[in-house]
Amino acid sequence: MFVQMGVFFAYFVSMPEVQPTNVLSRLRKAATGAVAQNLHPIKVGEYRGMETFYDVRLRQVQDAIRSQRTLSAVNDEDRLSSRKKGMEVDVSPETIEGLTAMMLERVVADLKSSMDESNSSINDESIKSCYEYGDSSSVVLSDRCKSAYIEPSEQTSTLVVFNPLPRKRRWCGHIIEAGQTLAIGDIAACQEDWMNLAVYPPPFLVNSDEDDAIEVVTSQFYMFGNSDEIRRRPNCDVPCTWKGAPYGSFKISGTKWEFTQSAEGPQYYEENVIDPKAHLRDQFYSTVLFRSDIPLPYFSFEEYNIKAPDYVSFDKGIKGASFIANNCDSMNNREAMVRGIMATGFRVDCLSGCLHNADPPHGLSMDNKRMLMRQYLFHLAFENQNEDDYITEKLWGSLEAGVIPVYLGAPNVRLHAPEGSIIVAADFASPQLLGEHLQKVANDGELYEQYHAWRKQDLSNTFLRKYNFTRTHSECRTCLWAYAKKRGLGWDHENQRITPPHLSREICTDDMSGLASRPFRESYLLYDLTRQQYEDSQSHRIIERSARYETDQASSAAKHPQCSKRGLQSSLVSSHHEIERSLVEHDGVIDIIIAIKYRHMRKGTILPPLFLRLETTISNGREYYTASDHRSPASKRTFNGADSHHWQEQPDGMRYLMIQDPNSRISVWADWTTQMLSTVEGSIDILLLPEEVVPVMSTTTHRKLRVIVEDSNPLHYDTDVGSPTYFAKQQAKDFYHPMEVFYAG
Repeated sequence: MFVQMGVFFAYFVSMPEVQPTNVLSRLRKAATGAVAQNLHPIKVGEYRGMETFYDVRLRQVQDAIRSQRTLSAVNDEDRLSSRKKGMEVDVSPETIEGLTAMMLERVVADLKSSMDESNSSINDESIKSCYEYGDSSSVVLSDRCKSAYIEPSEQTSTLVVFNPLPRKRRWCGHIIEAGQTLAIGDIAACQEDWMNLAVYPPPFLVNSDEDDAIEVVTSQFYMFGNSDEIRRRPNCDVPCTWKGAPYGSFKISGTKWEFTQSAEGPQYYEENVIDPKAHLRDQFYSTVLFRSDIPLPYFSFEEYNIKAPDYVSFDKGIKGASFIANNCDSMNNREAMVRGIMATGFRVDCLSGCLHNADPPHGLSMDNKRMLMRQYLFHLAFENQNEDDYITEKLWGSLEAGVIPVYLGAPNVRLHAPEGSIIVAADFASPQLLGEHLQKVANDGELYEQYHAWRKQDLSNTFLRKYNFTRTHSECRTCLWAYAKKRGLGWDHENQRITPPHLSREICTDDMSGLASRPFRESYLLYDLTRQQYEDSQSHRIIERSARYETDQASSAAKHPQCSKRGLQSSLVSSHHEIERSLVEHDGVIDIIIAIKYRHMRKGTILPPLFLRLETTISNGREYYTASDHRSPASKRTFNGADSHHWQEQPDGMRYLMIQDPNSRISVWADWTTQMLSTVEGSIDILLLPEEVVPVMSTTTHRKLRVIVEDSNPLHYDTDVGSPTYFAKQQAKDFYHPMEVFYAG
């Protein structure tokens, strides 16, 4: 149940009346002038107006009608709207009342088709929208949809809801399928006196077992033939199924995510060259390179026991090296290195196709490379290319065989192999010097034993940290990655595991003000156009506690923040406005629902702009701005708060802004066209009301925001240009397609 925090009476410092002006122009001037203190430069475009509640409802109804017409054809999870080209709605009449009537007609038809045909009480006249429309530019929420106005005896078939989202939702204890209309007879699950069911509570996206399951489909390689194999990964923390061939590129079902999967090096296969911006196109990598999204190294603890104690005896092994390779046209010219070593007189038995000069000893065959290696003191573990992280079975197999690897390949091999376990060819100025060193080790038992000393100790913490993730099969790790990405959870790339977000999504409020203190600090600001600075609504104010508040906050509990994983509500009264504000956490997001009324002000009084500031712990971050169309990519962005070269003027308002640092990102989505700023590091300011003249008739202004708290992706942070994540896109789609609620009147 939501906690009603009580009503707090406060007042702002009275602010002088000023002549109307362009607020954003003043803000920009203030931020760059001498009067501005502790403000970052405000980089915003010219502001040209603001949507009313009527405008928001008009768009919502249009989208709901489009959803009704196209829902069965929608199968695009990454679009933020169900609009399709050529599917415009023919509106007649052109008013919101007419559109609502169109939607209501369809809702009634759907409802009748799912009920007993003899039930004649369901018709256009008996069901009414929870929204009431006055003149051509006003919308109010009907008190009839407030729980407090619904008598228990009237709760049977009182509410009718329509779900325009192409995904099932849970609302008031009921599951509502995509596009489904449902009559709800018992709303006890939603019972809160202050709620207006047309805007609150928000619906919950349903995460069923099917949603939890991750299905991966691989491509078919001609060399392996077609495969209908189905592999279910046991002991994986999420249901994980792989279909198709065990090798090749793959897709995550239900998404556009495509993976390049390969154990080959990028110098031979261009498709394995990691494009740092590929993730912006929903393309990802699972290769041997550790900068892949899902690293696929040759080494794993399950496959290799590199600390096998029975290493080759100095007295029994051939005082030479084996070399096994078939490709004699390598990218790093390893063949010349082998020839140079042999030129010093050091024995190298080339047992396979490349530079072949010897057959397997003791009747052994090439089928058992491990036993072949064990006949020698050394093995030339020479890769066919020099690429960071490209370390194949040549190294790991020779360590497991108990010989000393002589390694040529990945320049960063020392970050991978146990310390002191290998001889690195690049440490020697010439093949001749390397051959001489090998000859020296082959003739010095004490020096030889030094290269095996690591086997007598525990593997270093550095090595364990680097490869601990391989204890989980790569197929399971892929499913875990996809699950985290779908749910907006944190992902530890180094350890390849799901983590909670760095910033908690639990809502906490200050016990005195009732305003949020975590995961962001909430404050309401008036912009003083005379002094060109913000005035905090919480400063210089008198606070009185209601009797209910005193009762609820008995003893020492009043000294501590109030936290909830569901929701909190507060009321604020200032010299200019009355603000009813509700917070609710659901599905990993936080919704802020605000109702603003003007206080008893003299007609014609000019009120200053009202901002909501959300202040976070994000520091040294980047700010990303988008235009009013939430489906558009980021159209305006700054890097590290200082690089003005990468942002451009946008004349329209905005509906989305994101700030982030290497650990976290917070995005704010508005259901109306407004302006958002990041004037102070780690903060987002949202313009709730522009400067305006007090009207004759005081109306209520409704505002709704969605705050999405996520982790930054450290792997892609440097190339992230502020595009919303998959999770944010899904939550934005949910946000911009609210439930339509009706009542039986």
